[in-house]
Amino acid sequence: MVPTFGKIIPRKSKETDILRTTKNTGEMASVKALLMERDKKSDGSWPLKIRVTQNRKSKYVKTDVVFSKSDFYGSGKLRPSAEARMLRVEADMKEKLEGIPKAFLEKAGVDEIAARLGLDRRGTDFIPFYRDWVEKRVTPESRRMADCAVSALLRYTGGKSFDGSRVDSAFVQDFVDFLYAETDGDAPGVKVKCVRIIALYVSYFKRAWTEMADRFHYEWDPFSRVRYPKRVSPSHSQRALTAEEIQKVIDWVPQGFAATVAKAVLLLSFCLCGTNIADLYEVAPPAITPQGRILKFRRKKTRSRRKDGAYIEMRVPEEAAWALAVLECSPEEVARTGRWLRLSSWYMADRVVSNLCNGIIRRDLTILLGCKVFSAYSFRHGAATALRRHTDMATVAECLNHVSPFPVTDRYVEKDFSRIWKVNAEMLSDFTWPSRKDVSETKRRFAALTKRKAKKHKGRAEKKAKKMTEKESGE
Repeated sequence: MVPTFGKIIPRKSKETDILRTTKNTGEMASVKALLMERDKKSDGSWPLKIRVTQNRKSKYVKTDVVFSKSDFYGSGKLRPSAEARMLRVEADMKEKLEGIPKAFLEKAGVDEIAARLGLDRRGTDFIPFYRDWVEKRVTPESRRMADCAVSALLRYTGGKSFDGSRVDSAFVQDFVDFLYAETDGDAPGVKVKCVRIIALYVSYFKRAWTEMADRFHYEWDPFSRVRYPKRVSPSHSQRALTAEEIQKVIDWVPQGFAATVAKAVLLLSFCLCGTNIADLYEVAPPAITPQGRILKFRRKKTRSRRKDGAYIEMRVPEEAAWALAVLECSPEEVARTGRWLRLSSWYMADRVVSNLCNGIIRRDLTILLGCKVFSAYSFRHGAATALRRHTDMATVAECLNHVSPFPVTDRYVEKDFSRIWKVNAEMLSDFTWPSRKDVSETKRRFAALTKRKAKKHKGRAEKKAKKMTEKESGE
């Protein structure tokens, strides 16, 4: 006999009836999501339970899902959103049950089945497991994004860790919905700004959980039914800069050290087919060849997940002379740092350079271009748009170092980067660039700015050292 624990709240919708488990005949196991009258809390909330039935014996197991008073109408009926959540939990449990071998189900009791479904498992704390997984499996380049993903998980759970065995499709879907809610508006505390980042966060979550599932023998996939809400993303034309806007940036006269560095970085990125700032930050000096100065590097963003290592060769065009007058290292600095540009000497990380450029864009360039909202990455989009006027889409993709649509053919054909150098030179010829006299004047003026900045930093360091000495002598 199944013990009576009080009245079970009925679910009357037709959709609910479709997912109801048929009456158990003792020949097969079944699961069902229930809300029981005796479990109602004083604050009006109800914890969701799962009933596992096998051979006419049942076990009621509490889940982590709790419905608050706001999830119910005044009549006591569940609201549609809450009912949909309840249905997801039930459907997920059924999917797990279907994944258990029949040979096991024929011999197992309700306790063993509940444990196999992950309802009675304890001790598999996910957050410590995830952090350990990041240290062992994630490359140093991607570790920062993996840390952002676990921070998002902790925001979703209220700063608490959770049992990995309790992760189901309802948990993952609610996490995705939570992240999408964070992207709405400009309210304080909003963490996720880019909708595309959400899928990346979930991918780190999935990879770590899958490894946990292999270790602890979880036999379900909570990520198979996740749905990402459709969002209308900005069109390419809204993200890219037009030729007229890029020409305005070329003609713009920056004031101060930071603004000069930002303009140089943005223009150099544009001159090199929209090369990312992260690659400019760490690129080695170019090789001197009969074809000119050739940069050889692997794109930081994709080199760890592409078979070709995202390798590319770029010829340094003459149009980049103004930017290089500001950024290029002297021979002594190259020998000391091994890098082509002085960015690593001024700033501790490539993201600091990106933040600097975006700050100057918000402060100066949005006014220059009529308050158009854009970022440093828009120069990469702008380069792609300008290149398209001179060649086909396949060559534009090659200039941007995107994944080739012909991976098999690429193994037969030797890579020829001179094609993209030619197209890039044609594209840059559409713009008016600073003269040699302007380049020389910029180099002289920026040298004075650098000397003044170094003197200011030295004075601050001496003042700080003096204060520390006085503090130590006083103690």
